[in-house]
Amino acid sequence: MFGLKAVAALGDCDEAEAVEVLKEYWRPNRHAEMTRAILLSRGVSRQPAAVEFLISVIDDGRGEDAATAMVALGWGRSRDDVRERLAEIVGRRGDER
Repeated sequence: MFGLKAVAALGDCDEAEAVEVLKEYWRPNRHAEMTRAILLSRGVSRQPAAVEFLISVIDDGRGEDAATAMVALGWGRSRDDVRERLAEIVGRRGDER
């Protein structure tokens, strides 16, 4: 089991493998604090896979997780390329829920 410090360290890591490790560990039904830490740690990653992971959580994750993923993306660097995608997802989710 990872601790919060390990999650933060992996979030700072620029290796693609760090994204995959946290994606596998993130699976829903984790402790809420750990889930939040994992999602937020992805927001500072420079890896495209981290952005895609956060978008997937926004698209079909639980409401609380989707909101946290939105915050995480807001922390990131140059996210202009995903704004249109997010607007579409948020609009669709708003209709569904």
